[in-house]
Order: sequence, then structure tokens, then C-alpha cells
Amino acid sequence: MLLAIHRDDTAIVYTGPPAVANGQPQPVSAVLTDAQSHAPLAGKTVTFTFGSVTASGTTDATGTATATLTLPASLPTGPALLQVVFAGDATEVPAATTVPVVVYQPASFVIWGGNTPGLALGQYVNFWGSQWAGQVTGGDYQANPSFKGYAIPAATPIAICEPVAHTSGNPQLDSSCWTSKPGNSQPPATLSAYIGVIVSTSIAKQGSTIYGNIAALVVVQVDPSSPYGSDPGHPGYGTVAAVIQDGAGLFPHVAPRRELAPAGEASSSSGSGAGGAITSAQPRQPIAPAAVATGNRRYFFYGPELHLLAESELRTSPSPVILTEYIWFADQPVAQSDTTGTTSWTFADHLGTPILQTSAAQGVAWRAEYEPYGAVYGLRSPDQHQPLRFPGQEAEQLAAGANGITSRSYNSHRWYEPSIGRYSQVDPLAAPGESIYPYASSRPITYIDPLGLSFCVASLGGTRAGIWGIISHHVRGWLHQGPPPNDTATDFNLIHFKLTCPCPEAINIKSITFNTSAGAPTPQFFWSWSIEPSAIYVDVSVSSTWVYSNDFERLARSLVLCYDCK
Repeated sequence: MLLAIHRDDTAIVYTGPPAVANGQPQPVSAVLTDAQSHAPLAGKTVTFTFGSVTASGTTDATGTATATLTLPASLPTGPALLQVVFAGDATEVPAATTVPVVVYQPASFVIWGGNTPGLALGQYVNFWGSQWAGQVTGGDYQANPSFKGYAIPAATPIAICEPVAHTSGNPQLDSSCWTSKPGNSQPPATLSAYIGVIVSTSIAKQGSTIYGNIAALVVVQVDPSSPYGSDPGHPGYGTVAAVIQDGAGLFPHVAPRRELAPAGEASSSSGSGAGGAITSAQPRQPIAPAAVATGNRRYFFYGPELHLLAESELRTSPSPVILTEYIWFADQPVAQSDTTGTTSWTFADHLGTPILQTSAAQGVAWRAEYEPYGAVYGLRSPDQHQPLRFPGQEAEQLAAGANGITSRSYNSHRWYEPSIGRYSQVDPLAAPGESIYPYASSRPITYIDPLGLSFCVASLGGTRAGIWGIISHHVRGWLHQGPPPNDTATDFNLIHFKLTCPCPEAINIKSITFNTSAGAPTPQFFWSWSIEPSAIYVDVSVSSTWVYSNDFERLARSLVLCYDCK
């Protein structure tokens, strides 16, 4: 008798904190369930791996496994990946997921969270310096300007403490969370790129002692251009990069990690029952707007092709330093470099929209998914500054999260609103009667509009884009090389293309160019004409050697047509 034993599919979801400190024991957790019924699986071993550091835990009755990771204090800070694996057993198929986390250096700087409105992911904050109290515009603050931003916590690791306490009333604030002394309170001389920071909403002063609550814990990405030093005259600034804990609901846009995820968002095992683990997309990271201080500006620098080459830091200074530089090849973004010397390599989709960035230190450093008209649907990684969107567009980020401080993107000649798929300004070249607000003829998956003036067929690629071609070998023709008698007959290979376009009346051709970076040849010559309202004909001449050894569809893919409808 032959018996076939079928193992059940499983799903695993990480439920631990989005940030992990180096040099301190850190709790991590995950929930393991049956992939079909979503019933929790108890008594199963789940392993958490970060580089060479590994910890394991056994799932309880709710399917939750907890463990403690202790990362080396020397581990570099920044975005990283945590692997969570259930290896499977005799009755259950393996499951695995790779989770984006932020590694940070534990610190006890304080930022103020009592203003209205409160804090948000991506907000630029002041965590140290003689002017620290200048950020306080409201709330329960009784410490006067003597507090400089550095605290001595009552216990380590730092945890939420009296999150809703007040200097008067109930519950009343006391000195059991953290204390500080006026003046120079001896913070560390140097800082890592990412540090843990306390968020306080109630601070008091009694005698020479300043004390406050711990309403939330966040990770701040230190601004490398700020003049930080242990002297209060050298302030420290940075951007809120992650929320570790929020005991007072200060970050309402940041949803806690789910215990169970809807189908398609949890990483699950193979449906074949063969035991192979499949890693699917991670739950998208929340995207929150943020306020930008009055007077802050960022300067942008463009090349002759109107590609963004560099941008400055966000400052009130009239002469800010360059924050990020961008590298292009064949009209495609390929890398960006920041002031720390970190290079992130950029990978774009068929349109030229960045979808992924990698770096030597982090692996996948940034990954986004978009809605059809270009709005960021979700981040599959920790956020970092990456404003490039549709070709020719930069999101108005201002260091304020994935979708920016506003919902608009700059498109060279006008502003574009990806949330509604339309421009907010008229087409400056539009003729009377033309449609003046739609983006790329309302076909954003196929067409692009790098200048905000006319849209282009960005990826033609054979009959799927309405193109067909005919190769005529060794057509006898005339090449004009000067005034007679310099006209000479020669042999060339003529490829005939027909491009169909969705214009109800007629096509207004802006330009036809060839992108030869993908291996297509440089045409010897080409010309175009239109004899139908919705079609353009292009004849292209290429060398015989190339025609005999290549597929003409590669040439079709190199064609870039910019046009609009009359």
C-alpha cells in the first residue's frame, strides 16, 4: 500500500518592532498560522536571523513566537533586513519572510512631542543644542530654556514611561522616567547615522533637576550636515525614520504590525506541498505627511536634458550644501549618492520609474509599489529620501516621507497630482480645444510625459503596442550626400514600422528618437509620415550585418515617439 502524506501550507508574519538597537537585547516576534484556515499553529520553532546573529522561539497557543536578538554594538546603523523562518516539520510546510527593519544606536536624546499638530514620520527635528527649547510651541513644558535635549534614563533599555502624565493633575509626572541637569549634560561626542530618541510630552524642572516622561520612542536619522558636538553650541538635527513604541498615540498614521495579515500580504509556504519556502511582498509601510518649518528651502539642479542632477539640504540658509546627487545613463536613473558617501543603485520599470534601490551595506535599501498614475501605494522597505517618480518628475518630499509633504510632483513645466492622475496646471503648449489637464493621454502604463508638454510611447515592444515591421533586404535606394553629382546609389536594409496611436482625429508628432542603449543599432537614416489619423509610419535603415543577426523587435523597442493629439 502506498500512502501520500500531504503537509499543510503555512503563513508567517513578523509582529516585532520595526527598529532594532545594536548592543542591547532586543525582543522580536512573529505569528505562524495555517495558510488556509488562519488557525494559529502552536509548538512550532521560528528562527530569527540577522546576519550571523540567530535566535529562536516556540509558538504559543496564539501562534506567536518570541525571541531575543542581541546585535553587536559595532554593527552599522541604518536600513537592514531580518529573516524570519519556520523550517517546517512532518505535518506543516516551511514558511519564511524577510522583513525591513532599521538598526539604530541606543541614545537618550529627547525631542518634544507636545506641540499641535504632533510629530510624524519624516519630520525634521532638533534633538540637542542650546536652542532646544525653541521647538516647544505648546503642551506641558515647565523646564524653561535650561534643558538642552540630553537625558539620563532611569532604566535601560529605555521603555515607555508615564506616557500620559502631566506636571499637574492625574496622573502626575514624577522623576522616575528620566532626569537631566541644566546646561551641558555630557552627551556622546559622536553619533551613528541612526539613533534612538525619546519623545516627551511633559517636562518639568524642580530645583536643579529637569525630568520628563517617555511618551514614545523613535529612531532619528541624524543629519550629517548638522554641526553636532557634545557642546550645546553644536546642535543636532535629524529626521524621524521609524517609530519604535508609541504609548500616547502621537503617531496616529503608524499602524502597529498585524498579528494576522490578509491573503497576499503574509509570506507563506509553497502551495505545492513540496516544502519550498516562498517570500512574498512585505506589508506596506505607513506613509504620513509632515510639517515643514517656515522658510526652509531645497534647491534643485538639472542637466541639459532636464534630468535632476543634485539637490541641496532642506535649510533656511541661502547657501545650503548639496545633500544628494543623481547619476543617469541613457535617460535612466541608475544611482544616487548622499553626503555620507553611500551610493544606492537604482532600478526602474519599463517606463523609467524607480522601483528598487540597493546598496553594498544594506542590500535592498528602498522599494516602492505604485498606483497606476504614479502615487506611492506602499513602501516595502524603510523610507529614505528618493524623490524620483515618473520620468521627468520629482515628488515634493522635503524630507517628509514617501509621498511627500504634498501630493504633487514637479514635472519640469507644471505640477502633477498622482493621486488624481491629472496636472494641476494647464498645458503651456496646448492649442484651443485640446485637452489640457490629463497625463499621458490617460494611459500611464504605456506613455510618459517627461516635460509636462507631450506624452511619449516609452516602450513599444512589438505588436502589443500596435507596431508591426517588415524587413526589405538590400533595397536599392539613393542616399543624398551633397549636391549633384554626389548623390550615389547604395544598398541598405529598410525596416517599415506602423505605430498606432489613440488619437480620435489626428496625431501631432513632437519627435521621434532612438534609444540605442538596449543593444539596438544606430539607424543609418529614418523618416516618418502619417497617412491615417491614428497611425504613424516610420522607415528605418540599418546595416546588413545587424539585420541578419538580430530580431527587428529590438529596434522597435528603441523607438521613442513623443506626440499629442490634435
